[in-house]
Amino acid sequence: MTQPKTKSKISREKYNEILDSIEIQQIILKDAKLTVNLELIDFKKPPDVEVDLKEKLKTSIADKKLIASHYFAIISKIANKKDLAFKIECTFICIFSYKIQPTKEFLKEFEKRNLRIFTIPYLREFIQNMSLKMGLPPLVLPLYKKT
Repeated sequence: MTQPKTKSKISREKYNEILDSIEIQQIILKDAKLTVNLELIDFKKPPDVEVDLKEKLKTSIADKKLIASHYFAIISKIANKKDLAFKIECTFICIFSYKIQPTKEFLKEFEKRNLRIFTIPYLREFIQNMSLKMGLPPLVLPLYKKT
C-alpha cells in the first residue's frame, strides 16, 4: 500500500497548521459486505489464494466537520483460477472537528498522508475478525509504508 510520490500543492507549514487544528470526533463503520465461496475453500487447510487489495479514500467538509471515508476491499481468488474464494469489503468514516478551515489542497494531502493513520487499525481488526468468522485463517493486512 505504498503511495506514489507527488509534489504537494500546500506548504508544510500551512499543512501542519491546519492538521494541528483538527480533532477526531468519531470513527464509524459505515458498511461492510462479506462473501465466501464455501464450495471452493477447504477449511481444513489455508486456501491457496491470490489476494488483491483495493481502497478508496475521500475527504470533504460538511456541517463544519471534516468527513473522511476509507473504503477497503480484500478480493481473493483461488490461485491459478478466476473463481472468487472470498471478498471482504468495508467503509470506515472518520469525523473531525477543526478550528482552521481545511483547504482543498489540505484535504488531498490529508488523504495521502494521515487518513490511514486513523483507519488502518480499525481495518486491520475488522479484516482479522471477519476472516475468522468466515472460517478462514486470520488475515493480516500488510504494513502500510509511507514513502
